[in-house]
Amino acid sequence: MFVTFSYGGEAYAKQALLCALSIRARRPEEVTVYTDRPAFFAGHGLTVRALSPIEVATLRGPLHYKHGVKLGILLRHALAVAPGAPVIYIDADTYHRGGEAGLRGRPLVMHHLDGQVSEGFYPRLNQFLLSHAAEIAAGPQPGLASGFKMYNSGLLGFAASLETVRFLHDAKAFTDWLCIRFPQQTDWLEQTAFSWIGENRFGVAVDPMGFDHYWNWNTEVAWLLGQRSVADIVAMAKDGDRFTALMDEAKGLQGSRYYRLTHRFKKRMNRSLNKRRTIKRARSLTEPGT
Repeated sequence: MFVTFSYGGEAYAKQALLCALSIRARRPEEVTVYTDRPAFFAGHGLTVRALSPIEVATLRGPLHYKHGVKLGILLRHALAVAPGAPVIYIDADTYHRGGEAGLRGRPLVMHHLDGQVSEGFYPRLNQFLLSHAAEIAAGPQPGLASGFKMYNSGLLGFAASLETVRFLHDAKAFTDWLCIRFPQQTDWLEQTAFSWIGENRFGVAVDPMGFDHYWNWNTEVAWLLGQRSVADIVAMAKDGDRFTALMDEAKGLQGSRYYRLTHRFKKRMNRSLNKRRTIKRARSLTEPGT
């Protein structure tokens, strides 16, 4: 029923382990983890699906888009389970606090409504929509425009069916289309595709299902978890107070001068470098000879 994934460094694997075990501690349903570190997740009562380096690279595609793995795994999982089976995907930077979690007849559920894209909310995406209106109108999803509702895709719930497989396929294709045309800011383009297509095709119900989604502090949490043992993570998954203490530590770390001058500066530099690489790759796909 629940699905998440992890690839890359051990700190991110620990983040995904905390997420998965927080669900296992409070719910009886199956939790599946797709990962390039299957041995790390073994022995915790999880269903583990191995990802090879070639699979990860293929899912990320020619732009090395990190959320391409998410899109590919969702499509793969929806095709693998029985028709009608509930699938609730959650990002690894989440923690389950408990409470009701299920579809309850709703065709598509997302974590929450971020807001409506405008000059003051996702302004760079808004400017892209305005300046590329004619190209969008001739593209695979005509109608996408400033003012559409952006939902947070840290949680995505649906029942496996031909219709939802088509939805995931179209979301992946539209994300690829957007990434090539707007490589300057790809971080939330998969969320754009899920929000726009999902709202128009099914209508989106908003329900966090008891999950805290700490995307604003995921770098700090990953750094802190990298220094914790697996035993600490197992204990924290069962104890919400320990997780609250971790979040307080992460928020304090984000505000510290030392952390800003070291780790956050390094992250900004890496992000800037990766953005330039993505733009160059996108141009090579659209401008022969570049």
